[in-house]
Amino acid sequence: MAQDMGRRAAPESSYEEYVLTDKGRDLKSTLIALSHWGDRWVAPDGPPRLLEHSACGGLHEQPTVCTRCGTGPQDEIAAQPGPGAE
Repeated sequence: MAQDMGRRAAPESSYEEYVLTDKGRDLKSTLIALSHWGDRWVAPDGPPRLLEHSACGGLHEQPTVCTRCGTGPQDEIAAQPGPGAE
């Protein structure tokens, strides 16, 4: 089983730092989605934290987009059996 965090020597230090593995990084989109949900339903004065794209300064959003046509209508999503279904 893969670990969620790995360790490596911290730059210019005698300590180790914890770094996320691929498994841990995969949780990012889930945490961002939960944050957006909380901003909408639990933060009446607006989001307590904005997620900024460090490369360009834009704000990060969490859309659900169809991989075939590129649209994202939330009410047109249906669950279908996948390859792991019995």
